[in-house]
Amino acid sequence: MLRKLFFIVLIIMFFIIDISHASICKRKFPKDVDIYIPMIESIVYKYMPNFKPWQYFPALIEHETCITLCSKRCFNPKARLKTRREEGGGLGQITRVFRKNGMVKWDMLATLKRWYPKELSGLTWDNLYDRPDLQIKALVLLWRRNYNMLPKTIKGIDRIAFADSMYNGGYYWLRIERSICKLRKNCDPNKWFGNVEKIKSRRARQKLYGNRTAWDINRHHVRDVIKIRLPKYLERYRDVKQLLNELGYESYSQQGD
Repeated sequence: MLRKLFFIVLIIMFFIIDISHASICKRKFPKDVDIYIPMIESIVYKYMPNFKPWQYFPALIEHETCITLCSKRCFNPKARLKTRREEGGGLGQITRVFRKNGMVKWDMLATLKRWYPKELSGLTWDNLYDRPDLQIKALVLLWRRNYNMLPKTIKGIDRIAFADSMYNGGYYWLRIERSICKLRKNCDPNKWFGNVEKIKSRRARQKLYGNRTAWDINRHHVRDVIKIRLPKYLERYRDVKQLLNELGYESYSQQGD
């Protein structure tokens, strides 16, 4: 009971800080974003040379680290969210989960190093917060793995949305929700917007933080990164109309909420 009360109080504190910062924060972009943009672009081109748009990744980092655009954690390699249950660190919020006795139950960094021993050999929890280059590399490699797992029938902005959903919530529930969609009338399992995004599986039942379920968090993640944050990075770092047309993004934006 006390543990649940602690988390509720923590969430309320974050909410209050968020509102307070939002009331005085006039930024459209994080203060230090331009420091890391060249690094992000070069790493994406190295490991995903045919991927469009690379600007998705700063939008993702902004979502992962920015309580507000003026917060100290915002686009900061030292961004850290630590509780007794888990730790999320860096620009991509690489996560490890702890057991009640403090031992590590699951470690995404260790998993990534097992998948990519050459690329991430120098990354450890001891130096994670001092190596933004390896943080970004780990983020891109994990995201690429998710992206490439998807069927080739999923294309354009929908493919990015599915991969974003996987980055936030993994493949297990997404696979179930696509299967449910396939059995329903007028639901295309290869389309996220207006289709799979509306499908509720069992992850929509259990509340995790306040009144939000894992399903709520996942759907908000996709919409926030792709619909709210990505367009401003497209506009700032490349001709927005050209890239939106290439992605079929305009047809989505006209659908509304």
